Amino acid sequence: MGEAKRKTEALRQSMLDEMHLWMGPASDYERKLATEIATIPAVTVRRPPRAAMIRHGMKPQECHQNCISYCQLDPEGKVDSRDWVVDSG
Repeated sequence: MGEAKRKTEALRQSMLDEMHLWMGPASDYERKLATEIATIPAVTVRRPPRAAMIRHGMKPQECHQNCISYCQLDPEGKVDSRDWVVDSG
């Protein structure tokens, strides 16, 4: 077996070992968290039209870079969309 093949097999085994760590039954915390997340209402955040995105220097399929650009265009942070809002009270 060549060195590249040996490294690939070692990586494969390492990945399988890691996956087995996640295959156990869910803990009480995980079940509670999953239930909580399932009850959160979905929020639809609409993006601007394609032409407006391009005009502002945003590119298709570059979501993270577009978010950075959007934050730079809105330095006061007037727009805030969150996937999951946690009550800290």
